Amino acid sequence: MKSPQSPYLTLSYWQKKYEALPVYMRNRFFLAGAYFSIWMGFFDKNSALALFFENAEIHELSSERHRLTEEMTAIQQQREALLNDRKKLEEYARETYFMKKNDESIIYLRDY
Repeated sequence: MKSPQSPYLTLSYWQKKYEALPVYMRNRFFLAGAYFSIWMGFFDKNSALALFFENAEIHELSSERHRLTEEMTAIQQQREALLNDRKKLEEYARETYFMKKNDESIIYLRDY
């Protein structure tokens, strides 16, 4: 008794599939172009997907750069204010570094 053979293994099956394709898809130049497009679009080092993700990262980094430059200008303004105004410098030192005058005693209360 013969074992059943898979229809995918016969040459006539693939010939029928090939002949069912439109004529332009049987052209070797079309096949080469389709292969090239798929390769460049998804698998290459510089693929379209890689470019998309790199552009998203560039956008994220530029927004972070913008945020950091704004923060830098705010810090520079605060620094200038501290260097020019003695009272603000004293207030900053007391709040940040818990400094005090010699004749003072400070009690710290923590919020939990």
